[in-house]
Amino acid sequence: MIQVCRKSSIAAACGFAAVLVALLASGEVRELLLGIITSALSMGS
Repeated sequence: MIQVCRKSSIAAACGFAAVLVALLASGEVRELLLGIITSALSMGS
């Protein structure tokens, strides 16, 4: 039973990683994230 749970957790993590890679490959999402990070860093200074 533990092995089944471990395998499904690994599969879910790989699926989540694939979705993140697909989102970050999109230029629009990358620009949005870059804008959020830049504004967050400029607030700190």
